[in-house]
Amino acid sequence: MAFKSVNPSYTKTKISQEAYLQQRERQAKALQYCALPPQPPQPGQEPKPKKARKQKAITIPATATAAGAAASGSSSTPTKSPSRSSGGNAPPEEVFRGTPEEDLGGVAGLTAWPTGWVKILMERKSGKGKGTRDRYWFTPGGKKLRSMSDVKKFLTAMTLPEIAGDEGKAWKIYKSIQL
Repeated sequence: MAFKSVNPSYTKTKISQEAYLQQRERQAKALQYCALPPQPPQPGQEPKPKKARKQKAITIPATATAAGAAASGSSSTPTKSPSRSSGGNAPPEEVFRGTPEEDLGGVAGLTAWPTGWVKILMERKSGKGKGTRDRYWFTPGGKKLRSMSDVKKFLTAMTLPEIAGDEGKAWKIYKSIQL
């Protein structure tokens, strides 16, 4: 039994081209019956909207932090937030919020931290890095820096004559500074 095949798989399965074409027609007809146009929802059966994920926003008012600490007469004592149960995708927990105490190492001629800077220590509550603590430094204007290296570069940028203490300009160029 010899026949000319369009597809080499016909010879492997030992079916004729005619049988193959008949099979494809049956499949096409079956798909026509399955492919129905979408129906509009019935009254009272509207689909429920998806819930938005809650995200914890960290906001630090520039004047409130410095003014609040001065008004209450408190020093940079660490504060703890209430603990939460760690679930499957728990947000990080704030462990410390206060004035930074790291040594600046004489960067930009500074021996002490400028007023208004805030350090936050967050502990991861889930995932592979559970228990890891992330440090963040916030400028008086609310810009977030993630490493001490970035803090030193930013403070150096703030002292440049062309920046003249403008955080917006310093933010744009601090990554390009080499220490």
